[in-house]
Amino acid sequence: MAHNFFPGSLGIDSAGTSITYPDAMNLAGITTISACGGPEITFGSGFNVFGSDPTGLLPLASDSPQHTVGNMDRMGFTPEQIVAIVTGSHTLGGVHAANSPNLTTEDFAPFDSTPTVFDNNVFKQTLAGNCRIPFDCFLAQNETYRPFVERFAANQTAFFESYVQAFNFMMLFNENIFLGGKIRHNLNLAPLTPPTTTCPESLSERKDCGFVGIHQPQCEAKGCCWSPVSPNPKNIPWCFFKTSTEQQASAAAPAPAPALAKREKRGCPFAV
Repeated sequence: MAHNFFPGSLGIDSAGTSITYPDAMNLAGITTISACGGPEITFGSGFNVFGSDPTGLLPLASDSPQHTVGNMDRMGFTPEQIVAIVTGSHTLGGVHAANSPNLTTEDFAPFDSTPTVFDNNVFKQTLAGNCRIPFDCFLAQNETYRPFVERFAANQTAFFESYVQAFNFMMLFNENIFLGGKIRHNLNLAPLTPPTTTCPESLSERKDCGFVGIHQPQCEAKGCCWSPVSPNPKNIPWCFFKTSTEQQASAAAPAPAPALAKREKRGCPFAV
């Protein structure tokens, strides 16, 4: 999909270039967030191009809210990350009638009152029931997700911290799904490697570890084997026991969130 959005003049297709489509897309997002007054996010280069996009990962306009959160949950997003990355990303920009006639009849309708500033106003408006995107109001009205909407509306620093974590999770997602991906630099994390132990090849020899849709390092930290594809649901990462008798190890303690640099609130230097 990425190749449809980048002109050849960028040189991404030039022989010998070190720029990949995922790198360019990640850098563009990180730069935009920073330019609009949002948190600093560390850029990691070296993401490989995997070819065709995986099916069933990106939400569709026709998907129900229940389907969308269910899919993101299976992908490994926490409720906090879902609220941060979905509603939080609606702090910038808006919708166009030409692309979303079911959401607006205006040429451009902003998501919130500050469409060029990366701030927490979108959460305040969402709590008040003012949602350009109905999915945002669904999150605010759901008991699982509402506490995070309230927290981010009251504390912009908390929103920024959670957004950085959610963005990093999303940025690294495909690298954890596809074993062929290699990362030269990504937040000082070691590149993913195949399990060092021998895992059963036959599905009949595998016993579910109880964790579906989690990343390879998380899975192996629990003493389990990892596969990029589970039998059900399909195309979702799967964690399973190395043998039918082995006990899973305790989960490793989560790494602390990276410190955020203090930034002056400001708008984007460009029109949306």
